[in-house]
Amino acid sequence: MLFIFFSLIVILEGRRKSKTPPPPAEDDEGGNVTLIGEENYFNAVLVIILIAAFIALAGRLGFIITGGGVLFILMWKLHVKPLKSLIISAVVMCMIYSVFSKGLRVPLPHGLGFPDGGRWPQVPAGCSHNRS
Repeated sequence: MLFIFFSLIVILEGRRKSKTPPPPAEDDEGGNVTLIGEENYFNAVLVIILIAAFIALAGRLGFIITGGGVLFILMWKLHVKPLKSLIISAVVMCMIYSVFSKGLRVPLPHGLGFPDGGRWPQVPAGCSHNRS
């Protein structure tokens, strides 16, 4: 929910800034061109779409595959070379999965190829938060 809320703020800021004429593109010290205007609006919408896709697909495809795909698309959008994006996405998602699933014991969806059929993990019976 916080991602969606802050993405909406970014969209509104992008729309507000797009109403003023953009300054000419400038090169920074690294030789990168700074883009202002409709590009900002598209990036914010892309993030919202990717968050919604992650929520919808993580239960079926799994945390590693879905998160890796989202990370790959975001890195590709930032003009990182595809092979480098793929390698970094795979390594980062495996590290995140290991830390949360194995180290912190947070249940994450396994996805395809697991006997639970890709469902979200269930909370064990003894871990109920209900205090009757």
